[in-house]
Amino acid sequence: MIVLIILIDKYIYNIIYNTYFCVETILLNYRLNENISCYLLVCMLYIYIMNLDELDKQKKLTNWIINNTESKVYWAENKSKDISTFTFTGNGRPDMLSYGKNNLNIIYEVKDGNNSAGIYDAMVQLHNYWKQYEFNNEEIKIDNEIIHIDAFVIATQYSPKGHLFKYNSKETKSATSNDREKGFRQTYDNKFKGQRKNGPDKRPKFSFARTEAIPSILYRYAWNEAELIQNSKRSEIETGIGILLSERNDSLPVGDFNIDKISPKIQYYNGFGPQWVGI
Repeated sequence: MIVLIILIDKYIYNIIYNTYFCVETILLNYRLNENISCYLLVCMLYIYIMNLDELDKQKKLTNWIINNTESKVYWAENKSKDISTFTFTGNGRPDMLSYGKNNLNIIYEVKDGNNSAGIYDAMVQLHNYWKQYEFNNEEIKIDNEIIHIDAFVIATQYSPKGHLFKYNSKETKSATSNDREKGFRQTYDNKFKGQRKNGPDKRPKFSFARTEAIPSILYRYAWNEAELIQNSKRSEIETGIGILLSERNDSLPVGDFNIDKISPKIQYYNGFGPQWVGI
C-alpha cells in the first residue's frame, strides 16, 4: 500500500520518512510505548492524505476559475511549482487567491464539502483572516506587491454546482441519507427583493438549504466585530465576507449541466449590504 502511494506522489515518501524519524525520536527521547508511537504515525499519515484530497479539490476549483473568468489564481503554498504563490502577512494562511486587474480579487478558504465540520471550521478561519485584513492592516502580496482584496470566501468542490455541502437530489427526502443540503428554495419571487436597479444583485434567486445560512452567519460575526469590538460601523466594512457559488443559482438548479461552462459567482456582505456578483 505504501509502495503504491510513493509511486503516485513522491512527496508522500518524504513525509513518511520524516514521520518515522519523528516517531523514532519521540520513542527514544521520551521512552513512549511503541503502540503510542505507531498511533502518532497513523494520525500524521491520515492528516497528510486528507490534505492531499483537499489539494485535489483546490486544483479543480483553480482550473474552473481560470477557465471561466479572466482572473489568475495563486496558492499560499504549492510544492509542485505549477501554480504561482501569494503571501499573507498575518497569522495563519488562507488557501487560494484569484486576481484580475479588471475583476474582483478574492481570497478562498477551501474545504471538503463532504465534511460539515470542516466547513464550520472554515467559518472561524475565514473570519480570522478577514478581521486581520480589515482591521489589523495585514496584507496580501504577490511578488512583494500589495494586492487589494474585495472579499474573503469559503469554497468547496461543490461550489460550481451552487452549494457548499454534499447534495443528492435522490436522497434529500430521507432523514438517514448522506445528503447534507436537504433541498433548495427560491429566495425571492419579486425581483426587487433580490435585485437592484443599479449595481450588483443582492442574492442568488435559488439557494440550497444549509448553504444559504453561511453568508448571513459570517456577516453577523463581521458586523459584531466591527461595531462591538472595533468600535466601527457595519456600513464602513470595506472587505466582503461570504461564499463561492456559481451562476447555476440564478435559475432552477435541477438537471444535468456542464460545470466547465458555468461561471463562478460569490455571495457576500460588506458595508453596502448583500452582494451577488460574478468574479
